Amino acid sequence: MATELKHAPVSAMLAEDDIEAARRFWRETVGVIEVGYDDRAKVATYRAGQGTFFGIYQHSGGSKADHTQLAFEVEDVDGTVQDLRQRGITFEDYDMPGLKTQNGIVDWGDGNKGAWFKDPGGNIVNVVTPLPQLRQLLHEESVGAFAGSESGRPGSPGRSGSHFVGG
Repeated sequence: MATELKHAPVSAMLAEDDIEAARRFWRETVGVIEVGYDDRAKVATYRAGQGTFFGIYQHSGGSKADHTQLAFEVEDVDGTVQDLRQRGITFEDYDMPGLKTQNGIVDWGDGNKGAWFKDPGGNIVNVVTPLPQLRQLLHEESVGAFAGSESGRPGSPGRSGSHFVGG
């Protein structure tokens, strides 16, 4: 039986024009754990928090995207930004409708903040407080709130409402 995508884990794959520089950046500068590398395919896999993974792969020209491609959800954006700056990461500044950073951090109010940096391939990476809807969803999953649903997963029959903005 095929896995329905609504139940499948997701991960991001980031294009890098210099795979070795990117591997050093993610391991040594950002500090995530490399759990695998395929030298033939030039693909590295990294473990992040709460059982999540992402990968990088060799691609000439790196990323061409002008938007966020990977987000790390943290409770303390200010502290995380300070730590990453001490490791040599430069944060982007933005000034556009609905998004104006000060010293690299946007404050949306109610404790919700975000900051962005680029990896060696030009991928835009976000450090952000989880959305309130996501915080609630993660809390419910951690205490087994979905045990009575048909599949034990959010969005299962009998579960109403959207957990994400625009959903």
